[in-house]
Amino acid sequence: EEEEEERKDLLHLLRIEELLVGCGDVCDTDIQGVESLFFPRLTKEVDCVGLWSNAAIDKSRPPGPAPEIPRVMREHFSYGGRVSLGRRPHDLYNAHYLDAPALVPVWTAEMVDGWADMCGKGTLGGSYGEAETEMLLQGLWRIRASIREGHVLVIGSERPWIEACLVHAGAREITTLEYGKIQSEHAKVRTMIPAEAREAFANGTMPSFDAVVSFSSVEHTGLGRYGDALNPWGDLQTIARAWCVTRAGGTMLLGVPSAGQDTLFWNAHRSYGSVMWSHLAANWDQVSRLDRSAPDADHLLLLFRKPGL
Repeated sequence: EEEEEERKDLLHLLRIEELLVGCGDVCDTDIQGVESLFFPRLTKEVDCVGLWSNAAIDKSRPPGPAPEIPRVMREHFSYGGRVSLGRRPHDLYNAHYLDAPALVPVWTAEMVDGWADMCGKGTLGGSYGEAETEMLLQGLWRIRASIREGHVLVIGSERPWIEACLVHAGAREITTLEYGKIQSEHAKVRTMIPAEAREAFANGTMPSFDAVVSFSSVEHTGLGRYGDALNPWGDLQTIARAWCVTRAGGTMLLGVPSAGQDTLFWNAHRSYGSVMWSHLAANWDQVSRLDRSAPDADHLLLLFRKPGL
């Protein structure tokens, strides 16, 4: 039995090794920051070519039961003990979206335009209810200078509620990056899976985005919940890649579960306190924060700006 555990350890150490290729500072969770609006602001060197060319970041895991946290990855997932590790009391989540059709695999023009209309009227439930959709829309109004006639990157979207609100807010073009394959029939919305995004970066066809929007997505990255291979730095690499393809002066609207104590609830999601937030938003200027949609709501929505202009 111990031999089997050692064999697993070796495989997980090899996984760590391949994930660190091109990651550099992004994967260094010991870097300290300076005081800022909401949490310390960190400055990190980002190897954009290294991050975007590392296919290991986007690997799927083999079908089968969802894995527990491997013992050799615990220190990385816990930021050396600064992040509490919890576990779902029930069975672990075990969906397989990566490289498979998404939850809503076809986005019709009628659906997106209909939802855009509802978003404007405050009646769009989206994925998390009308209050969360309203909070997102308020955030979009705050960054409307980047959105209006701009090209927006959406990270993680099972159904097009964010895209619909962006259409309502006047975006010229929207590109959604999602694990699952989606066919968009709306003229303003195109979709990519990670392999297509890497290819676009490599061949120089990746746009320079005016804004990035992500709500309740990156906190799941690298936990195996959606068929992705385990990756302690999956969320940090995702946002660092987005930073690479955002123009100077561009904005980011980012919503994740947040609490006073940094916690990883295996394998559901991360809940961000000041430690994980500071690494997640490294290099971005902190601009403003929206009030939670309800006192007990999980998600905190923050607005950032990429320095340079």
